Amino acid sequence: MRNLDTLIEQLDLADYAEQIRSVARATVYCFAAPTPDSEIAPEASKIGGDPDLPAREAWPYFEFNPLPFIAQINLGSIQEVLPTALLPEAGLLSFFRLGQLDVARVLYTRPATKLERVTYPSGDAIERWDPIRSAVLSLVPGISLPSDPDPTWELGDTEMDQYGDLTGELNPQGAWHRVLGHSSFESGEQGELLLFECGSDQRIGTMWGDCGYLSFRIRAEDLARGQWVNAWCDFSCS
Repeated sequence: MRNLDTLIEQLDLADYAEQIRSVARATVYCFAAPTPDSEIAPEASKIGGDPDLPAREAWPYFEFNPLPFIAQINLGSIQEVLPTALLPEAGLLSFFRLGQLDVARVLYTRPATKLERVTYPSGDAIERWDPIRSAVLSLVPGISLPSDPDPTWELGDTEMDQYGDLTGELNPQGAWHRVLGHSSFESGEQGELLLFECGSDQRIGTMWGDCGYLSFRIRAEDLARGQWVNAWCDFSCS
């Protein structure tokens, strides 16, 4: 956390250094580069386009409605930039969400599973789905902090501004998406893990309300048991 310590000193927050370090979480910032889906390697981390799914596995539905595909994350690539015991060492996480009904699914595909790129099913979707334009993700390890400091720190107005500057400095320019760490708006409850956050990016068509975020989460005990079906998605907007 050397970079964090340097920023704390530079922003005159040394009196709160211990508190800030105690809530800092490792994260992987994701930079999206719009790329034709045909040029994105199978099982690569990406947003939009068509997902790579097990050949005999049905696209996730809610009732008669196919859930729109949001993104997929290659967990082996995550481990290369940020070794962590919080997630499986390998495999693929795929994220789906039907916004009108606020229904989400997270699929975990084990490594060495035969996959194929599956196109969006035809069906009786209750909302018109304009697919997200495909973008390959570059992964960069970093540090994240809660968007708002703990009220018990009793920061003054000046310190609040400095804390806001600190969170901004830690978040690289153009990294609208992330894996693990704190979300951009709400950090969630104790025992919850941020699996993936997809931010608003006009270049690829991910506009969630007024520049909001989709945050896919799971409880630690469900993750430990492989109960991916219990994951959910929060929508946050300023």
